[in-house]
Formats: sequence, C-alpha cells, structure tokens
Amino acid sequence: MKEWLLSVTAVVLLSVLLELLLTEGKIKKYVSGVIRLVVIVVVFVPVIKFVKSDFDWTDIFPQTEVSQTVVDENTLAFIDGMKREEAEKEVENKLSSVGIKDADVNIYTYDDGEKITISYISVDLYAAVITGYEENIILTEKIKETVGEILTVSEDKIIIYGGV
Repeated sequence: MKEWLLSVTAVVLLSVLLELLLTEGKIKKYVSGVIRLVVIVVVFVPVIKFVKSDFDWTDIFPQTEVSQTVVDENTLAFIDGMKREEAEKEVENKLSSVGIKDADVNIYTYDDGEKITISYISVDLYAAVITGYEENIILTEKIKETVGEILTVSEDKIIIYGGV
C-alpha cells in the first residue's frame, strides 16, 4: 500500500513539474495527454492486481484480531442484554396475568465462551401486588412453575425474594 501511494505521489509531482516546464503549444498538449495516461495506469495498478490474482484486503485495510474480538464480544453482550430484558418482561407479564403484579424479574447469565447459559433467576416480590388468591396460599410453587415454563429452567435456579 505504501509503495503504491509513493508511486502515485511521484507520478503526480513529476507531471506537475513537466507541465510547468513545457511551453504552450502542440507538444505540451501531447505530453499532458501521455502524463495523464501514466497517472491513470499507476492509480489503477491495484485494480489490475485484484482482477488477475487473489487479492488480500488486509493489505489495504489491516485489522488486528484483538479489535475484531472486542467488537464481537461487545456485540454479543449487547444482544445478550436485549434478549435478557425481553425475557424478563415476558416473565413479568406472565406473572401479572396469573395475579402477581409488579414482580421484578432479573435473569443472570454466564458466558463460557461458546454459549450463554442462565445461572439463576431472581423474582423480587417486595413491591408486588398479589391478586386473585386466597390469603393463606403459598405462591412460591406457582411462581417457580410459571417462570420455569417460560424460560425452561429447573426450579432450583429460581430464587424468590420479598416474603411470599
């Protein structure tokens, strides 16, 4: 890439110098035409190399693996966060539909490098309003069943806070 840039710069500087030195007339017109052709050829040499052989884009746009990895990890973390938020909202809506309104659901995940798995799910009932149930009924099983149904996790990964 550096060689190509140097050759383009040299040819352009040479052409400017020649045009300044030549006097007006027919010769200057022909020399200017030839110089323009040379500049065009020098500029399009990489295109010709690309067409004739396997062109390596890293020669033009070098990238380090570290920056690519960081972008990928950031993108995956962003997608993971969005999916987690969607799943949390879905569980909260389902709990609301079965009579447990304003429950706060948080999903905690673990990334082992190959896949993202759910570590545990917390359901905070501190601000929740329980409707439609008798006073003495224990809701823990109903909550665990509802959460496990949506997220397909075992009940031992579901932690309930807030005095049910």
